Amino acid sequence: MGIEVFILIIGLVVLGSLAAIFFFNLKHQKKIAWLKSEFQNKEKATENQRFELVKKATVWEERFNSLKSEADVLKSELQKFREENTHLVVRLE
Repeated sequence: MGIEVFILIIGLVVLGSLAAIFFFNLKHQKKIAWLKSEFQNKEKATENQRFELVKKATVWEERFNSLKSEADVLKSELQKFREENTHLVVRLE
């Protein structure tokens, strides 16, 4: 009867160990799934931010190009006025 109790205790210890391993495995799988979900959410948010920044950069680039073309037109007009003023000064002298 002593050996039967010993085998029963060993069986209970093994069964308890397997239950503990299963419990910790399940707990870690849930944590890994949660971390993966968090990572995907952060990655999606980062991708959305990048997309918004690219859109803003495109808008600013278009604004810069339009202002640059306007500045070029104003520079050419200013150059014409300078030439006209130079001709007028030459005529006055």
